[in-house]
Amino acid sequence: MPATTLKILELSHQNQAVLPTNDGRYAHRLDPADFQYESFVGAIDERVQRKREIFDLYKQELGSVSGLTLMPEAPNLTGNRWLTAMLVDPEKFGASNVDIVSPLASENIESRHVWRPMHLQKAFAGYRVAGGKVAEDINNKGICLPSGTSLSDEDVLRVCSIIKRLRKTKLRGPSSSRFKSTDSRSTPSES
Repeated sequence: MPATTLKILELSHQNQAVLPTNDGRYAHRLDPADFQYESFVGAIDERVQRKREIFDLYKQELGSVSGLTLMPEAPNLTGNRWLTAMLVDPEKFGASNVDIVSPLASENIESRHVWRPMHLQKAFAGYRVAGGKVAEDINNKGICLPSGTSLSDEDVLRVCSIIKRLRKTKLRGPSSSRFKSTDSRSTPSES
């Protein structure tokens, strides 16, 4: 594990061990002078760069597939692409977001539905809602694809291949055979 990563882990866990002090209050174990901010920023920049590379590969492979829309980047902004979110139009693609999650899971590939909107959460039931239709539509059609920085390009291409094959299977209609993959490799989960 790189030294920068070890330092970040050490800093993130330092609150779990309190140094004894005369008054029993929390005290940092590390001298702030020991921490090199530039190394931390560099490590984050590397992760964001890899996240963007993963998104770009998904866009290259799935961006022109009818019925699939990858999350766009806002004009004049550069997102960190922490998640690779995609909308699935079942009528154009031939399968829904729900139809994609299960076959990926059966191949040991973790994907998730986009989060349920806040106004649909049990904790907010009964409260007044302004709007919400866009969030509901995203929730009904959205999926988060694997995007951990440990994914190789081959892993991303495998996910794309399975999604494309699923589309072909679903568009053949009810007489088609159940989706099956001959590839037994597994894709790492989100890191």
